[in-house]
Amino acid sequence: MAGLNNFSKDQIQQAGHRYTPGVDPEAPNLRIESLFSAIENVACGEGALARFQSMLDAFSEAWANAQHSSQRRDALRARLDNARAFLSPMMKRLRQCDATAGDEWSDRVAGIEAELLADMAYWRTEESKLLPVDRDTEYSSARNSIRGHMNAIGRCLAVVRDEREYIQSPAFKVLFDPKLLVSGEWGTGKKHLLCDVTQERISRNQATVLVLAKNFEGCVVAEICSRIQAGFTTDEIFDRFGELANESAGRTVFIVEGVNEGRRREWRDAVSALQLLLVDRPNIGLIVTCRIPFEPIAIAQEALEKFHKIVHYGFDDQEFDAQAAFFQYYNLPLPEVPLLDREFSRPLTLKLICQSLHSLVGKKLAKGLRVLPRDRRA
Repeated sequence: MAGLNNFSKDQIQQAGHRYTPGVDPEAPNLRIESLFSAIENVACGEGALARFQSMLDAFSEAWANAQHSSQRRDALRARLDNARAFLSPMMKRLRQCDATAGDEWSDRVAGIEAELLADMAYWRTEESKLLPVDRDTEYSSARNSIRGHMNAIGRCLAVVRDEREYIQSPAFKVLFDPKLLVSGEWGTGKKHLLCDVTQERISRNQATVLVLAKNFEGCVVAEICSRIQAGFTTDEIFDRFGELANESAGRTVFIVEGVNEGRRREWRDAVSALQLLLVDRPNIGLIVTCRIPFEPIAIAQEALEKFHKIVHYGFDDQEFDAQAAFFQYYNLPLPEVPLLDREFSRPLTLKLICQSLHSLVGKKLAKGLRVLPRDRRA
């Protein structure tokens, strides 16, 4: 493990100034939970389990207020207890790439939803039985009581429907088929994300291989393995990765960052080879990052189709929080008008702007803030 950790830490050091924490550990960044969740699911360890437990906790909280509105209290309690009991064996099966475990979880969630929909149908029927005066007047205690029951059931349904949507997502599918492609345009923070993930996993003693594609050429996979531990074949090294996973509650994660930055033909072959090495090794997960639109160029079509893809959009939907964090870190006043252009949701753009303004003072700083392109402000 020490040799593996040193290899990955060395790759982080070579990430350069674009990975700001490598230069300044206190530099700002925002954690994008949807991305971290997908990556945690490739590992299929404690983080993935915690997400399922959190979902059931949210449902239990809603159910505590809804159970007296249910006509199927015993059935729903039994289904909830069954779902909780299923989590531990499900995670073990998912780590062995057993897709049927995911299907069985989906069935359990669908069963809970069916019971809740039946409850909702019951209360709609009850509402239809009200006299017109109770249905149509502005205030009716009978109608309000029924609507209260429906709202309580509806909050439970909202949790379940979110889970049903999640089950259809790439983030869920990598639990049992751990091949994840993280795409994104330039400057959105892909390198930052994967270096952060690697640092965090190393701190938790979780086996992680981080490879910057730009650093390797030739027989890429063999070269990586020889640098991690000389004198062993590629198969022997990957068998050891599997053994390391068996020593923890989660997979070893092999990360290739910036496959589009490596030598094209060699890395196309390497990604296909890595997928083959994982076929009989369910305890190893693969994550590859690639800049849009180079995926079909950097990765062979057959290999590309085997990945589950998520997109890193930078700080989209968190622009204001990101601008506040970056401008505050560099001791800059916030712009009078928020920067709304999508380009300012890119971490790299924010960093470069703040660095360029940081050395300015007085009138020069004020002028610098004013000359931000007006068509990129509200």
